[in-house]
Amino acid sequence: MSIPPPAPRLKEKAITFEALLLIVMVTRIAAHFALPQTLTGEELTSFTAARELANGQWPSWSLGAQALHTLGYPLLLAPVMALAGATTEVAFSVNLALAMISALLVWQVARQLGLRDTGQKLSLLGYALWLPGIWNCTLVTRENLGTALLLLSAWLALRLLREGPRLTLALAAGAAWAAGLLTEPSLFPAISAPVLALVLAGQGWRLPASALALAAGAALMLGPWSWISGAMVETPGTVLATLAAGANAAVADTPHAVFGLQPWDVAVGHLAQFWMPHMPDAGHATSRAITLMRMGEVTQYVLIFTLGLAGLVAAHTMKRQRAVLAMLIAACWVVNGSLSVDSSYRDPLMPLLIVLAAAVVAELAYHRPARRTPMTALTPR
Repeated sequence: MSIPPPAPRLKEKAITFEALLLIVMVTRIAAHFALPQTLTGEELTSFTAARELANGQWPSWSLGAQALHTLGYPLLLAPVMALAGATTEVAFSVNLALAMISALLVWQVARQLGLRDTGQKLSLLGYALWLPGIWNCTLVTRENLGTALLLLSAWLALRLLREGPRLTLALAAGAAWAAGLLTEPSLFPAISAPVLALVLAGQGWRLPASALALAAGAALMLGPWSWISGAMVETPGTVLATLAAGANAAVADTPHAVFGLQPWDVAVGHLAQFWMPHMPDAGHATSRAITLMRMGEVTQYVLIFTLGLAGLVAAHTMKRQRAVLAMLIAACWVVNGSLSVDSSYRDPLMPLLIVLAAAVVAELAYHRPARRTPMTALTPR
């Protein structure tokens, strides 16, 4: 009897993590040279603030209160611009570094969620090819730093859950949240992840001690900034102004004054629209290639959102870890979605949904039934 050899299996090392990180870098460099670099709106505001800081000056009040209280991203750009020059190429180099850091954090979040090598690699590949992430890397926009800080908060929260309420992790989680708050007020709900992780992993006296460390980490970031902003001419010197500026800008965009709707109706409508795909409109129909890319972005988003949601509600493993991510995503959705329909508020959340979607795909691939050997192959010759 001649038994055929087993079918060759896909090698676990067919593609390495280093190769996936290279894909992250190459896609963003290619987009940088292929897409026009324009400085308008938020991009111009961030670039101007960073340039003024690089020149040793406080950003001018003409940039607006919200810009002056969300200086995390310009503060990161400023020292690099002071050394290498205030150009969009320098800003892109910082964005590229942030993208690589975000890729490493996507990998680590996938590991903390219990994904095997296949799931971790799918997470990295999904992040590498996520089109809005590629577009953002080419722009001088604070979402580049905000995404990295949100991923850092999620990773530290998952480590707190797995390793227990360690003081150093809690201190780092508080500092990461505060840095995110100074980058964009929409990251305020991210504090929910480390708080829930501490509650789930709390052990006696270590829980209040870690809670104090979490608050101390936030104070280490927010305290100096409150003092510095107070020294800025004509600039309110409280950290609460950061939240107020972001909230006021969001509420100002609500349409209840125009359509006669009550604030509650507006909030519910915004919550429903928060996860709606960003469909291409006439303004994007400049060429067939751009239209196809925009439709590809919509297709990506629908797949990631659907699979990511399934990864949250239908998974039977690592339930506490998924609960922490669910709390983070839901808190950002409820707080930001009820105030505004700005789709950029969900951009920092998408890498987490990519990890959850990769977990579903990897699980389906792992449980795929093996192909049966035909009976004719076992017939004696």
